[in-house]
Amino acid sequence: DTPIVLLPFSYSSRAAVFQPIHGHPIWNPISISYEEARWPLEYKASLNTPLLEWVRTTDVPTSRISPPSAIRSSAEDVNVSHIVYHRRYLQDALYDPKAPTPIDVDDNTRIQSITEGLGPPDCSDTEIVVWTVQTQ
Repeated sequence: DTPIVLLPFSYSSRAAVFQPIHGHPIWNPISISYEEARWPLEYKASLNTPLLEWVRTTDVPTSRISPPSAIRSSAEDVNVSHIVYHRRYLQDALYDPKAPTPIDVDDNTRIQSITEGLGPPDCSDTEIVVWTVQTQ
């Protein structure tokens, strides 16, 4: 099966529970380690693709995360089938009730900026937005 990429990259581990349902491998640090020092060399090398260099930037809580034009072709090159954005995951991960200024993640603007780079999503609901890169 072709892998899927979950966004935001480092904060999508909750979505791993759906992996037995869709059956696609998940391409992110789930099950490896969130500590870069523990990543296998093969995994580190795979992160040098334009696609994965970009997806790692989706962990930053900025609104404009538009992918460069090379992202779709990079995703095709590494055989990714879908890119899936999970609404509220980054907000939940960064929430700190003790912070003097809470971080506000604008998912709608983030999704719009991804759409500018990947084209319209193939599926969107209150929880996820899915862009199909290639069909099997």
